[in-house]
Amino acid sequence: MTMWTPVVYGRTHRADRWWRALPAGISPNGWIADAVNAAVAGGRGLRWPEAVSEAAGETSRPEGSRLEGRYLLARRVNGGDGMNRANGVLVGVACYARALSQEMHTDEASRELYCFVGWWGTPQTPSDIPSFAALTENCERWAGDVYQTYFEQVWKEHPARVHTQESVPETAPWAQDDPVADGLVESPASAPEVTPPPLLGVGPAGFTSRKDEVLLYPASHAERLWDEGRRTKVPFTLVTGWDASAQALLRPVTHLCAADIHEPRTVPAPVIAQPPPPSPKPGGRKPEDKKPDADLLGQFLTEVGKVIRSLRSPAPEKNQKPGRSQGPAGHGSEGRPGRTGDLGTGKSRHVSSQGKEESSGQNFFSSQKKASPPVKAKFPEKTGDVNELDDL
Repeated sequence: MTMWTPVVYGRTHRADRWWRALPAGISPNGWIADAVNAAVAGGRGLRWPEAVSEAAGETSRPEGSRLEGRYLLARRVNGGDGMNRANGVLVGVACYARALSQEMHTDEASRELYCFVGWWGTPQTPSDIPSFAALTENCERWAGDVYQTYFEQVWKEHPARVHTQESVPETAPWAQDDPVADGLVESPASAPEVTPPPLLGVGPAGFTSRKDEVLLYPASHAERLWDEGRRTKVPFTLVTGWDASAQALLRPVTHLCAADIHEPRTVPAPVIAQPPPPSPKPGGRKPEDKKPDADLLGQFLTEVGKVIRSLRSPAPEKNQKPGRSQGPAGHGSEGRPGRTGDLGTGKSRHVSSQGKEESSGQNFFSSQKKASPPVKAKFPEKTGDVNELDDL
């Protein structure tokens, strides 16, 4: 006998944390999460529970009536990993929380909450999976018990103390209640045998795996599709109970039933965006992979560095006297008039302040007596007077 483990998704009164219960080893980001999301769809398009008294705010459902919600049958085959438990089947219902509890169905802002309650297992035969009739007619009771178990202890807890619980395998609640556990109901001998039309996408061996399209069916096909899904051995995700197929999430759905579909048809499956390639590791780029702009930038920075260094003049030595630094010919470092001469002959050439060279055959010292007063040199105040004999 297959043991089934509860899967519960829904927030509490105070905590906006949605995974309430998952089987051990099941990832909250794996195929089960994708299937639950396809059924819940953020609460979009869910039907309000029937027979709800607006005045009393209570649910009074006739015995045997169907729980209004979207029902899910999903099978994973040969494609999981260690965290996603490769092969398995998930069944359950997405609905308003008010349909399962009269006390735990609104948040702190008095907004009505929705949820998903289901069961995960590894059935060996189709009869281990509940029939569509059994699940829908009794789901309010089965799902209500599970909802109460995993919500009542944390319903008004502080968000910091609300965590996903590890659910425990248990005997299937439908084990004794399913009148069509084998998936077939024999017709009375007196009743005429009616052969239903073949289902779109179903061959002699059952469903075929379709990765590039989703099959849409009228709501009346739900039970037949469910029974075929119990028998299939290929990946399969069926969601029933949609009113408007345009609102449905089609990933990772393979089959969907909606009230606005009148004839079976197919639509393209949603394309899954591929993640961008990883960026190269530092230092791992090949020379030919370098961008041309990188070389230009390097050359530009090199030239800028040269210009900056050329603008920086070296600091003068402490003992260097003004006027002795090398500058343009005949000028000191401060740009004052200087002179050049042939010290061996006693002749000198005086460079005027206008930059013209003046020659004289007189002795240098005598020429200084007759010459006009020299232009006063512009030296820093701290240097003092310069002795002309120092230049000799």
